[in-house]
Amino acid sequence: MSTATADSGTDRKLFKDTNKLEMTGRLARNPEIRYRANSQAVTTFDLCSTEEYPVQGDVRKRECWVTVVMYGPDGEKFAGEGQKGDWIGIAGKLQQRRWETEDGHKRAKHEIVAFSAEVKRKARTSTPS
Repeated sequence: MSTATADSGTDRKLFKDTNKLEMTGRLARNPEIRYRANSQAVTTFDLCSTEEYPVQGDVRKRECWVTVVMYGPDGEKFAGEGQKGDWIGIAGKLQQRRWETEDGHKRAKHEIVAFSAEVKRKARTSTPS
């Protein structure tokens, strides 16, 4: 087994960090838009992706809930299209947001910054009879 040194120029090309992700899942709540002081739109929503896996002949489900943030016109457009329960797809990157509370406690949260989001299938809505 060989180990590479971190100083090698070749190694830097081979081991370049990557932060890309794609997810599909259900829109857990309607998207919300707020605007920054510079008028840039910031759209946030929650995505729930469910994984099914076998356990002793049974099928179990594991849910992954994530907060997603989209900036600018793409986020505004998605907010007008997406509704709670829709099956959506996103592409983006993982980001850690850090802040300090008013009483001085440091906080951090991982969220996805989406570059694109689309409704793949609308949620079924029941019509009153």
